[in-house]
Amino acid sequence: HGVAGAGLSGEYAGDLFLVELRGAALQALAPMDHAALGGGGSFYGLELDAIVEWNITSWVGLAVEADLFWPGSFFPTSTPAYRAFGQLNVHLGS
Repeated sequence: HGVAGAGLSGEYAGDLFLVELRGAALQALAPMDHAALGGGGSFYGLELDAIVEWNITSWVGLAVEADLFWPGSFFPTSTPAYRAFGQLNVHLGS
């Protein structure tokens, strides 16, 4: 069905920490065809993402990302979805 979106993001980057926040409103390009699978609308939902990274050295960082999604009228239910995970990042180059 395809999805298009627009949103805002902000970032703070210091010597030791990086903090990034993102938010987007998402719109399905076509509504769900089958009523049993979708809510009948074309608003896909809202997504918020947060990333915090600690730079252990100039080339290695540990990060945690947390994402939250509120489904819109495209889906049959409006139960929020979430995920969180850790990352080991290796930075190469400048």
